[in-house]
Amino acid sequence: MKKSIKRTPTQFDIFKAECLKQIDRLGLKDWDIVITHKEKIENDEDAETCSNTKGRVAIIKWNNQNGMVYTCPVTAAKHEVAHILMLPLTDIASRRWATKHELSVEEERIATILEKVL
Repeated sequence: MKKSIKRTPTQFDIFKAECLKQIDRLGLKDWDIVITHKEKIENDEDAETCSNTKGRVAIIKWNNQNGMVYTCPVTAAKHEVAHILMLPLTDIASRRWATKHELSVEEERIATILEKVL
């Protein structure tokens, strides 16, 4: 069962600051990354990342819906930036024999590992 804490307005500020820190730390300056609030993320996650790998553009969305947070903002930020780090590899690999689903599952596994070490 996921542990939850009450969502507060300052969590986005913490989330955004950590995203910017990790973007700098991982050298992702060649990406145009926007960090934004999102009223409701469909899968009810705390955050999600959408991207265009060829254009090196990404949007990191923080779920600003009233309710509960299941991941601390710092951990969620590390996780989303880790996705951006791996996106080019995932994009290239998806043009090979593996299915997009198989690659997405592997990307999620690596992001979970990286969020623990970043």
